[in-house]
Amino acid sequence: MAGIGPTRFYRLSPLLTRICCKSSKVRGFRLYSSGQLQNSSSLNLTDPTKHPDYEKEIKRFEDISDKDENYHWHGYDPFNREEDTLWHHHTMFTFVSLCFVGGAFIFAYQPDPKLASWRQREAYLELARREQHGLPLIDPNLVPPEKMLAHLPQDEELGDTEIIV
Repeated sequence: MAGIGPTRFYRLSPLLTRICCKSSKVRGFRLYSSGQLQNSSSLNLTDPTKHPDYEKEIKRFEDISDKDENYHWHGYDPFNREEDTLWHHHTMFTFVSLCFVGGAFIFAYQPDPKLASWRQREAYLELARREQHGLPLIDPNLVPPEKMLAHLPQDEELGDTEIIV
C-alpha cells in the first residue's frame, strides 16, 4: 500500500476496507463477516493490491490528505493551520511535560512536610537516652498534676453522674 500506513488505515473507504478485510485475521485483529462462516477453509484470502479499484482508491485518499477540509482544528487559530498546530503542540508540551511530569517529580522528591521521619528518629533517641539513664520510658508526671486538677470538674458539678474509669 504505497502512501497508506497503518495509522491511516481507518480512513480507507468502505470498498477498500472490504477488499483488505476479507480474511479472518488482519494484523492481529480478528474480523468476522456479517454472514455465517461454514468453515475456516472457505475464507477468501485476497491481496488488496490486485483489486481493479485499488489504485483509484489510494489516489483518492492521497489527493485529499493535505486539504484544509480534512484538517482537525484544535481551536487556537481558526484561520492559520500552521499557527493552530504550533500552539497546540506548545500547549500540550507545557501541560503534559512540565505540569504533569514536573509536578510528579516535585511531589515525589519533596522533603517530608510533616517531619514524620524526624519525629520517629527523635523518639528512638529519647527512648535510648531514658533506658541508658534508668528512667521510665514515659514519665508519669509529664503533665504536672496541679495543671490537670485545675481543669477537672468539682464533685458538686458532677452531681449524680456515673463515672466509668
